[in-house]
Amino acid sequence: MKRSIFIAIPIFSLMFIIGCLGDDPETDQPAQVVTSIQASLKEEPKPAPKAESKVDRKSEIEKWNSYVDLGNDLETDYFQVINSYFDAFGNGPDYKPTDQTAKIDAFTNSLTSPEQLSKTVEQALLMSAREPQNELDQAVGELAGHFKTLWQALIRSREYHAAGTHPPATGEGQEVGSGFGPDSAQILHTQIYESYQGLNATYSRFRDTLNKADAERRKKDIQEMGGQGLVIRPAMLKLIDHVQALQDLLSSRSITSETLPNLNIDDFTPLFNEFMKSAEEFEKTLGDRRQPAREKLKETALVSFNQQLMVVRASATSLLARHQLKTKAEPFPEETPGTPEHFGRAAGDLVDRYNAAIE
Repeated sequence: MKRSIFIAIPIFSLMFIIGCLGDDPETDQPAQVVTSIQASLKEEPKPAPKAESKVDRKSEIEKWNSYVDLGNDLETDYFQVINSYFDAFGNGPDYKPTDQTAKIDAFTNSLTSPEQLSKTVEQALLMSAREPQNELDQAVGELAGHFKTLWQALIRSREYHAAGTHPPATGEGQEVGSGFGPDSAQILHTQIYESYQGLNATYSRFRDTLNKADAERRKKDIQEMGGQGLVIRPAMLKLIDHVQALQDLLSSRSITSETLPNLNIDDFTPLFNEFMKSAEEFEKTLGDRRQPAREKLKETALVSFNQQLMVVRASATSLLARHQLKTKAEPFPEETPGTPEHFGRAAGDLVDRYNAAIE
């Protein structure tokens, strides 16, 4: 059993256009990517207050969006790679390759296009050095520094193992590829293992700080929307807030389809009830045709958002049922309604459809 260390937490950065309207104790494995919202909401520039420079506002948005890209790309690109690496070569300080070539191939195949994440890390690292700096900038700088070393070592290890042979742990094997010696596997493994420890120590701080800052931004923008007489847009964001709360609970407790029976239902139920209430309020708001120009939202996209909301509601309801029945985990939990993995995917699609509605 793998102990959960990395938990994929959804990270939002909200794209608003208001201005346009006026465990195992003996192992140290990284967690599998479990309940994950593929967060994709970014903030668009809007008129800055008179006391705030437009240049400063633009810089702030660029910095914020680069941090969101970092969080999202880590979730989508990194976790599978690190999990498959430790599966194949051991999760301790010593390089211990498996005798199952399928696991080694799983690692090499998971890292075929590392360039995008490399660029994202470099951009976030650059942005974190911009003034003025705050706690989030410091967290990003620490995380990106550790990750840069780790990612480069993983890429080199992938090149080594993709060369066609799977050498032993020590220097008894032949050289593989240009620039690799018989001890390359162990050297790279040491770099990966040590950098992973440093990354693990900074990831939670980055995640928690970013999520806190994001929640504050959402709250502020929802208030601004209400102040402008908007109804549909803030209702959509309140829905996302409640989905986020459910997701945070599942992720913070390491709840997957395997560990669902461990979920404290007394913690889940109040958040579930709030979500269901906000969903009902949104549907009533959406059904009111008196909203002026539908707040310049695309009608077909609103319908799509509402349809996906039904999927999220059904997934959350089924999750409660699976917990009560103590249903066993499925082979492909992301495809099974009622699993935390399915809920995360459905919620991520809801975020995507929000974007489509306001573009």
